[in-house]
Amino acid sequence: MSEQLTPRVLYLTRADWGADPRHARLGGPEAGYALVPRDKRVYNIVHHTVGIDADATVNVWETGAEVKAMMRRLQVVRLDLGADVPYNFVLFLMADQSVIVCEGRGYDRSGAHTAGADGRSPYPYNYFNVSGIATSFAGNFEDYAQDLAPWLPAINDWWAHLAGTFSNIGSLTVCAGTTCGHRDYSRYSGLNATACPGQHLYRRLRDFILKEEDTMASTEYEELRREIAALRAGTQAGLAAVGSAITAVKGWIWEHAAQSGVGVPPGLVERVTELEEKIAEAGAALGG
Repeated sequence: MSEQLTPRVLYLTRADWGADPRHARLGGPEAGYALVPRDKRVYNIVHHTVGIDADATVNVWETGAEVKAMMRRLQVVRLDLGADVPYNFVLFLMADQSVIVCEGRGYDRSGAHTAGADGRSPYPYNYFNVSGIATSFAGNFEDYAQDLAPWLPAINDWWAHLAGTFSNIGSLTVCAGTTCGHRDYSRYSGLNATACPGQHLYRRLRDFILKEEDTMASTEYEELRREIAALRAGTQAGLAAVGSAITAVKGWIWEHAAQSGVGVPPGLVERVTELEEKIAEAGAALGG
């Protein structure tokens, strides 16, 4: 059943997106594998699906129907890996800057996403498909540029959820950060010698924060940030109005002096111009 994990993250189960029941679930008891204890999940791995949305915004999804259709496609698109979604989760960037995360293999099953094994963990947890949690971003982030900045709050909400669910996730890593891309695992298997998760996603991995957050504090921070932005915009507008008034006064001084034949008092225009410049500088500083 779907669950609103945070205001920005909606989670859909396999039943929600309509997994085809004719295909047995993989990575668990039905396929002869034990479920994975959650404290054994130590790698956080990012992929991309390569499959794109069929409109101009190829990496951004507009409707839940599009999301569900892509998930049903992912269930059978890699039959060489079995008739199941190979990733633990698939994350969709939605047009309203939220994300929908769909259950693939899910929280407790082995995946078929990252080949190879490390030399640090005991069998079977040395295999990345067992000890790793793979979230695949829906889209092609190699061939199509995508600015992820508007979605970072929602994406980091998802990482916070994973950090709260898997106590040791990110404790082992094969890259400089706690969240690594599929291609970072290439030295462990030639099957990982790939562009995945795509250059435009890979360069933003450093912005992903894998830690549990105080959701209430995060929400309050966002509200405060919006209030400050509104106050700044209002102050800018006020300064702009004052600046315009000063400019008009300066023009009136010149016009009146010219019409009346009375000279402008020494230094008056210079003082008005100086005030005008200070108002403009204050407005520019608020805009920075």
